[in-house]
Amino acid sequence: MSHISVYRTDIVFRLVAEGGALEEDPAWPVLEAAVRAVAEARQGRVDRTVRDLFGRATPCDLAVHLPGLRGGVGVVVDRKTGSLHMLYDDYGRTEEVQAVREEILQNFAAVAVTRALQALHYQVDVEESGSGRDRRVLVRGVLA
Repeated sequence: MSHISVYRTDIVFRLVAEGGALEEDPAWPVLEAAVRAVAEARQGRVDRTVRDLFGRATPCDLAVHLPGLRGGVGVVVDRKTGSLHMLYDDYGRTEEVQAVREEILQNFAAVAVTRALQALHYQVDVEESGSGRDRRVLVRGVLA
């Protein structure tokens, strides 16, 4: 049956959890960069709505839409807890949606580590190899 599912992650936006605005949380630009990187790498686009198999729209904070992946994968930050959730309709395409979900989370981690190291004045080098489930990202920091 087609419906929008919610996938919970371990990522928490601390400022949002404390009552702050999403756009002011330091994790927000990291999430935006992670989602946009997936869209760019896969010739997709980013907006703020996911759709189920029947075309019914569900609003979200960001959504990535890719060729061949009808409906998109959305991300939502719970305004009370700061928890990051992903929204999607995986009916008939569980593996594809899971791969996109994992890629967003991997990008989030890589961008967060890169920015943290840069803030500590490290010289940062990012290497990527493979694609899809075989994609690997290596973030290397050297104190400058």
